[in-house]
Amino acid sequence: LWLAQRLGVGFRFHWKPLASETPGRSLPPAKAVFDADFIQACHRPLADFRAALRPVETSLARSALTDAVRAPHCRGIVTEHVGPGLQLDGVPATPAEHRDAWQRIGWSRRLRELEMRAREAVPERSTALHIRRGDIVYGQLRRKHWPGKFRPFAWLRRVAEDLCASGVTVVVFGDSPATVDTLCAGLPALRADRLRPADTSGFEAAFFELCALAATDRIVGSKSVYSSVAAMVGGTGFELVEQLIPADLQASLVIEDLASCPDHYDR
Repeated sequence: LWLAQRLGVGFRFHWKPLASETPGRSLPPAKAVFDADFIQACHRPLADFRAALRPVETSLARSALTDAVRAPHCRGIVTEHVGPGLQLDGVPATPAEHRDAWQRIGWSRRLRELEMRAREAVPERSTALHIRRGDIVYGQLRRKHWPGKFRPFAWLRRVAEDLCASGVTVVVFGDSPATVDTLCAGLPALRADRLRPADTSGFEAAFFELCALAATDRIVGSKSVYSSVAAMVGGTGFELVEQLIPADLQASLVIEDLASCPDHYDR
């Protein structure tokens, strides 16, 4: 949306429902997510995008895009990049542009209601700790992804302890209840899933927690589109877990935790 506004062109999107047995990973039909006016104005079938330009770069040049869309049979520009790295002429979107784009999305009345309730549920002076499924680095995930994608439990626990000791309210977000349980044990941290209304589940629960994450003052976590979107929507700072741990402690924390709690790494 912000890119279309800067370029002075219309905005269109395709929405594909997704079935998943994993809580929060399914996508309902567009009519359950967006209001009717937004769908009529902006939603298009996938076939409408097949003749569009699909730049792979995250740094886009206005002149190159303008020249490309003038080519015969080109039906617009499609970008699948989501995150703060997308730029136009070397300039990324400003926090105000991100917030404006979010507000211009025609969310359904139900989702706008959940957004409001999420913002009201988040305590003042709160810091979010977002942990991904697999952050305890179970089995194959350890060999396939860590340390590029997931962060070891010892780092998460150390950051959670330090944040709680600093006096801020720590709200823990995550899609794995077992991981959240283990992290919060013995700490005065809030679980984000305890903030959401009892009448939410699936996609609505994930949307509520995204809005709650955006309403915190600070987000700490591992690399995640979910965290990045929340930071953009809320204009909130985002920090990687390891940025809060001295480099000379990172390896020793993992080694000590592995020795005392091998189940954190070998389930």
